[in-house]
Amino acid sequence: MSEEIKIDASKTQISTTKNTYKKYGSILNTLDIKDKILDYSSGLGAGTKELSINAKSFEPYVDESRIIKSKGRYPDYLNVNTLVNGEGLKSQKAVVNHMVLNVIDDIQERKNVVTNIGNMLSDDGVAFITARDSTEGKTRVPYKDGFLMKKGGTNTFQKPFSQTELNTFVKETLGKDYIVVDTPKKLKIGGSSVMITKSPSFLKTIATTLKLTPILSMLTLPLSAAEMGSGEMLTEKELAEQRIKQKFQ
Repeated sequence: MSEEIKIDASKTQISTTKNTYKKYGSILNTLDIKDKILDYSSGLGAGTKELSINAKSFEPYVDESRIIKSKGRYPDYLNVNTLVNGEGLKSQKAVVNHMVLNVIDDIQERKNVVTNIGNMLSDDGVAFITARDSTEGKTRVPYKDGFLMKKGGTNTFQKPFSQTELNTFVKETLGKDYIVVDTPKKLKIGGSSVMITKSPSFLKTIATTLKLTPILSMLTLPLSAAEMGSGEMLTEKELAEQRIKQKFQ
């Protein structure tokens, strides 16, 4: 019987993501989202405060000594049950999940992360899920659908996601009640990243406020032959919602 490979996810936590968290924070500030913000899998917590002074954090793999050393922030919640009990389902106006899925070797656990984020998101909220799109290292060894990496004598895991792969994974996990779009390059988040909403009209509000031309262009296309011949009398809002659903679901 082969020896079980132990993977320490906490060793992938880094304190150099502040600049990206500042970008998330700027996006949320532009959208006038200042509270009910969740940093889901916050790592060392170095970026949480960049989202908002009111942001809450969840992290199941806590390395207190490294949090202190990096001047990070201890998470508000350590497990999903206390998170749900403390904040409530469908309570968050914004959820950020940065470079997390790529360090999880178990596919079902990845799905659980995405599902939990969807469950926490309010009907008029937005979530960002971002993963690494590449991985390098002399110590990497193929393992499952990614690579084992050696870090300080400890095994860690990395699974790079292409943009299409991440979008498909999140979309299939969440189902048709959610709208999943590629995070526009204009926002300069990096890696592979998707933006999630439940409300087509709120996605339009986001696109308008952030001036996301590709999404806005899709919403202002002339009526298609199918739409003109459908026999349905749709309002502008209903038509926009129909197009978003057809495009992104």
